[in-house]
Amino acid sequence: MEDLIMAALSGNDARIHDLLAAGTDPDVADGNGWTALGSSAARGHGAIVDRLLVAGADVNRADIKGNSALMRAAAGGHVGIAGRLLEAKASIDHADARGRTALMQAIDNRRVEMVALLLTAGSTRKDAADECCIGWRRADRGYVVERRCQCAQGRCKWLDGAYLLGSRRRLRRQEVDRCEP
Repeated sequence: MEDLIMAALSGNDARIHDLLAAGTDPDVADGNGWTALGSSAARGHGAIVDRLLVAGADVNRADIKGNSALMRAAAGGHVGIAGRLLEAKASIDHADARGRTALMQAIDNRRVEMVALLLTAGSTRKDAADECCIGWRRADRGYVVERRCQCAQGRCKWLDGAYLLGSRRRLRRQEVDRCEP
């Protein structure tokens, strides 16, 4: 059972091929809910991700903490893999047990290209955990990614912003604490 997951973690494509050919379920999980697809996405093993998708692995299966393969790829900054997972119909707005999405993980890990990919693909999920929503808007020199929460008076409170600026495309967090109408 865990042979498939260990082969995915180590990037052993030949072993993955042999195990799948022998009839191993591509969605087999360990005690924490980790699957071969999530493991290979986290480690950046694109060929294994492709092989598992062809074998019918569930692109939206999550571990016990709610992390999907897309979320793991986003946290690791593996843009090519995330693109393949999105093409395979990965849920872009899936949230983990804490209400965090792939976009939030990409922002927190300063994965600039990943943030751009997820925004382009349409990630704007409302965060159920704290009634926040993530949005983006065009700015003078790039895009601004913002997370807003509701204040008690019904106004938006800008909690933080991550900025994608110009050709250097660097990501910077800015903590703010103000309410706006």
